[in-house]
Amino acid sequence: MPRIHETIIYSFDELSAQAREKAVEHFQEYNSYLDYDWHGDTIDDFKTILELIGYYDITCYFSGFHSQGDGACFSARFERNKRCLEKVKSYCPKEEEILNIVEQIQSEIPLREKYEIKHSGHYYHEYCTNVYYLGDNNKAEQLDERFLELSRKLMGILYESLNDEYDYLNSSESIIEHIKANDYEFTEDGTLN
Repeated sequence: MPRIHETIIYSFDELSAQAREKAVEHFQEYNSYLDYDWHGDTIDDFKTILELIGYYDITCYFSGFHSQGDGACFSARFERNKRCLEKVKSYCPKEEEILNIVEQIQSEIPLREKYEIKHSGHYYHEYCTNVYYLGDNNKAEQLDERFLELSRKLMGILYESLNDEYDYLNSSESIIEHIKANDYEFTEDGTLN
């Protein structure tokens, strides 16, 4: 026989401290609210930086976080842009680590030298990439190794940026913002309604 069951519903701010903590832990444990392209802006921003340096046809890969084999890398073609350091400084003047790498690329990789970086293997960290020289310089082997080393440093920065964003999105502060922005409702003990 049907019956009516009444439940009192609370906004996040109306919950007790213990119930708010339970609500936040639920989101942290299940990550269900991260079922969207949360990494898109970080990757798009990083691609812009790479394009200013001279990378093109860029595809970024990553897996994460905190497990063996996790990381980030990209496949791309490359021909160094003129004044790439100046362009990157204009775009992201406070990114000292990136600027240092770009300065090395500008000073060590000659203009008109062409490369291709390809992903290989089952993982997505920087050591799952190979570089191929597409020019005809007789110093190609030395340039290959240095270019790959500098590109891998950039891949490491990409992974660190993605990891930082992921950690922030799973922080209590970010989850509380998410809960409030979406007007989630809870039972008295902090269970999502």
